[in-house]
Amino acid sequence: MKSDRLLQDTCVGPSDGPCVFFLHGIGTTSVSWRPAIELLAEFQCVSIDLPGHGESRDVQWHSMDDTAAMVRAIVEREAENQPAHLVGISLGAYIGLKLLGQAPRRFETAFLSGLHISPMPNRSLMRIMSWVMAPMIGWPFLARRNGAQLGLPEDMLNTFASEAARTRASAFRRASLEAVDFKPPTNLGEVVASTVIAAGEREHCLIRDDQARIVSMLGHGQAMTIDALGHAWPAQNPALFARVLSDHIVNAGRAAA
Repeated sequence: MKSDRLLQDTCVGPSDGPCVFFLHGIGTTSVSWRPAIELLAEFQCVSIDLPGHGESRDVQWHSMDDTAAMVRAIVEREAENQPAHLVGISLGAYIGLKLLGQAPRRFETAFLSGLHISPMPNRSLMRIMSWVMAPMIGWPFLARRNGAQLGLPEDMLNTFASEAARTRASAFRRASLEAVDFKPPTNLGEVVASTVIAAGEREHCLIRDDQARIVSMLGHGQAMTIDALGHAWPAQNPALFARVLSDHIVNAGRAAA
């Protein structure tokens, strides 16, 4: 790892429960997972602040590959030789796919939502927007508006804005630029994890259309579309997310038994 600092993580739940690692989206923090984690009391939940975000704000963002390696170090520390489960949304899903490529046999399940692998349209414009938006990511008015556009309920907008304010502009810029040109690992066929590639029904069509492509590259993958919800659907409906994730982990365990 290039960074001389460690990512910050929070672990809650029974030490003998299945160990699940949560990776958040860009411009927010591990706090975004709290409503869902509160409903997953049977699991040992480890939520991680990615470089330049939240409690890891002083950890420099280098690359998705570097970040995946840092997350992997936390997995080995927290789960040791236990089975591990991986969850990621948006930026966290890209990191999650990179991590599956780095450690194709480490995870029992993975649940990744809101990512693409096809070339993004208007890439030059998207790069310009990343540079323009980065210094403004923590502006309260803009953050609340972004949260509202993601479909977050009114009572979550202030929290979303406060977490956006804890994001380094440099991390936002570098991560979003990488997402524009994202390329998946070439060895996804080696991944043994039972993997769900999810998308909200109201996601951008690029994300929805790429679900089947990503699944076709995985050794054990399936697509899932969440009706009537958008990119931030785990935050829009934490109870639904917790139920879907729990079912995925439990069913995968039964199939492996």
